[in-house]
Amino acid sequence: MPPQFEKWLRNPMHKLRLTIAIGATICLAGSTKGQDTTQELKPVPIHKAALIFPDLQKPGDTAVIELRDLGARRAESKRRKRLLPGTAGPAAKVAFVPPGKRALKPTIDDVNLSPAALNDYTILCLKDALVDRLKSRCSVSVVPDAQLAVAIKELRLHKDTMSAEDAEKLCTKLDCDAVVVAERPIITVQDGALREMNIRTELRLAALRTDAGQFVPTGKNKPKQQKTKPQRLHGPGSFMLSSGQTATRAFLKPGYSTDPAELAQLAAGDLAAQAIHTLTSGDSFPLGTPGVKVAVAPVPAPADADMFVADGTRRFTETQAIPMLSTAVSDYFRPDLQPLMHTDVVPPADVEAVLKKHGLSVLTLWKTAHDPNPDTARRIGKELKVQYLLVSRVTDIQATAYPPRPAVAGRLADEPCREAHSEAVGALIRVEDGAILWSGRGEAIVTSREVVKSDAVAKANRQTCQMAEKFALIDLKRRFWEFRQLYLQ
Repeated sequence: MPPQFEKWLRNPMHKLRLTIAIGATICLAGSTKGQDTTQELKPVPIHKAALIFPDLQKPGDTAVIELRDLGARRAESKRRKRLLPGTAGPAAKVAFVPPGKRALKPTIDDVNLSPAALNDYTILCLKDALVDRLKSRCSVSVVPDAQLAVAIKELRLHKDTMSAEDAEKLCTKLDCDAVVVAERPIITVQDGALREMNIRTELRLAALRTDAGQFVPTGKNKPKQQKTKPQRLHGPGSFMLSSGQTATRAFLKPGYSTDPAELAQLAAGDLAAQAIHTLTSGDSFPLGTPGVKVAVAPVPAPADADMFVADGTRRFTETQAIPMLSTAVSDYFRPDLQPLMHTDVVPPADVEAVLKKHGLSVLTLWKTAHDPNPDTARRIGKELKVQYLLVSRVTDIQATAYPPRPAVAGRLADEPCREAHSEAVGALIRVEDGAILWSGRGEAIVTSREVVKSDAVAKANRQTCQMAEKFALIDLKRRFWEFRQLYLQ
């Protein structure tokens, strides 16, 4: 120890300061032990990307190319109509063609594409939609097809076997920020009471110029904030995209109202929207994974309702004033579970059968009126061999009656009025771990001023309450639709 330092330590005040400094250093080191002190990389927006799609099986099919052009014109017409109402007019159908003559341009409604041509058409629609959304939502320019083909040829690469190393070489060659590879879509069509189409494809973020590169939405295109903030995609990764579309039977003619080609075009738009959402947020739609099945539980409802009566002289509440309410309200809650087909959805009757098998009621799926029971949901879901269980219930129904009042000086007569308020809640539970991925609440108020005889008042009150239950479940269905729309922004 140097003599100068020994002399400095002889001072009690200096010695105290040194002891405090050493102690503070030890405490600080202990508090940071076991923690990750590395700072997150600052995101670098991606401005240029290369999109690699599979080669067309029938590149010379003129019907596919003409359909693509027709679909683009219709989409542009609809877009202009939304921006400038009344100036663009509806997308026109093909003009009348006399018998024995052929239309100059094919339409989406009269072209029957083969499976290979339908797959090619889906690829073209998905490519157009994804390029458009990357430009409009993230301000990302896409490498032209001709330039991409030349670079792949010079590097002697193959689209079907594009590895991470090959993608990095291509990224460097094209001087772009990212390389995105799309696999060939898998299309399933089922014709029955409805025509159902399901399209699944895998999108792979094959290479990034920098590890901090991210697709960043610009301005008003930023997605809504969710309760749980998902992790963004860091580095290469892949995710599934899935979309489902349905068509009803045609009116007064054979076939369906929508052709498979038009359904494929609509599905491609949804796939592109899902891709942008996942690339920018890292969150993917839970029902889009292949092999997913969902069980829809029966909807319990109260068997009676209280009534609040307010007349001119008094106000009081009658408990159980409206008995014999129907508890079979499951038909009112039919949420849109696309992209799943009807064969992937377990109906409420099957769920109820499993519950009865174990001696359980539908109410055992709920801890309280507003909180589902994940433990029971996992038990029932595992026996049904599903990945998700959708539960819902009508929590409350209340009625209010305002008897008629005669006219007096300065006031007109009041008609009789009955009002019903209903509330419904629902939740989507993941069977694997019991996590609640979605929860919603719907409510409705129904007012009736129908004048009925005294012996029909009870029936009228009951009908008003049941209508309130129906519209509350319809509102809950709309809440679930809004949850799905979060992944299509």
